[in-house]
Amino acid sequence: MRAGTRGGFHTLSVQLPFGVLVIGVSHYHSFGYPGGQSFSPLATVTSFKLTSARVC
Repeated sequence: MRAGTRGGFHTLSVQLPFGVLVIGVSHYHSFGYPGGQSFSPLATVTSFKLTSARVC
């Protein structure tokens, strides 16, 4: 489905999972990003260690 809207805040509400791709185009700029997504956590990270790598 394609829906044209004016600028501002918009809310989508449905009974099933869905995804949204937001796009915008003007004479000089364009953009696109995913919206309307919700993900469950896959893992909990409690710590991590960074090490430097030397490239020769």
